[in-house]
Amino acid sequence: DTDKVDWKNVWKADAETADAQHRPITADAIYSNLVETFPADSSLWLSYAVFQKRLGRTAEVNSVLKRAVGYCPLAEELWLMAAKEVWGTGDVDKCREILAQAFQSNPNSDAIWIAAVQLEVRSGQLDRARILMTRARKQAASGRIFMKSALLERQAGAPDAEAALLKEGLQSFPEYWKLWLMQAQLYERQSKIDDARKSYSDGARQCPNVAALCIGLATLEERQGSPAKARAVLERGRQRMPKDEDLWLASVRLEKRNEAGPSMLARALKECPSSGLLWAEAIETESRPRQKARSLTPLNI
Repeated sequence: DTDKVDWKNVWKADAETADAQHRPITADAIYSNLVETFPADSSLWLSYAVFQKRLGRTAEVNSVLKRAVGYCPLAEELWLMAAKEVWGTGDVDKCREILAQAFQSNPNSDAIWIAAVQLEVRSGQLDRARILMTRARKQAASGRIFMKSALLERQAGAPDAEAALLKEGLQSFPEYWKLWLMQAQLYERQSKIDDARKSYSDGARQCPNVAALCIGLATLEERQGSPAKARAVLERGRQRMPKDEDLWLASVRLEKRNEAGPSMLARALKECPSSGLLWAEAIETESRPRQKARSLTPLNI
């Protein structure tokens, strides 16, 4: 078994080398031998399909993927690539057929459910997309499924349905922070500021290490004319996540908007000296003649 694994790695490296050296016939032959010798290895099939796609061989890509899912029916990424390739040709019915086959082998895969919903949405079949989402919530419920369900209703302009789905999703998946964020954003759009504030706060308690919720609440407070409250929210967030560059960047920009001086940026760079985001902000704040010199500073760290 060890020898087989060694040979597999050697052959794959040879295929990649041949491909890099623009010897597609050789690479194709090695990949073909690989998948015949190790048909249960989904990563080899995926590499072979990607190789064919890079060469623009549409028929060969589809052929490889059709064989691949036969040997590796539990490999979601192979099914999804197969569906995407067919979708690219505009054959919606064939794409539905592939996803239906994928469901048979992976009935609890949220990725496949979501792909099927996206297909219907892009095809203008909103009712079919909703039916699929309802089935997904029953058969493969997850925070992501509820998030996508709510997004579908947002896209359809149905805020009441969106709100109901977010509430239901949070009851089952309170640790999925994106649901809290979406609920708060919905309340903001409806001008329900107290409800939005509560969603951000409850979400931060459930998911204390998610910067996006702190930043969302701070942004809300600033919009309401309370930069001091926004500052306090970000400070609490930084106490929990002292190395989070997004929190520091939000703090820096808050102080800049309120003309509080450059001290926050200096503190941010001290805590996160290798942050590209913060260095970009530092360079941008400099006058044009000093920007070039400032841009060289990170290279010396």
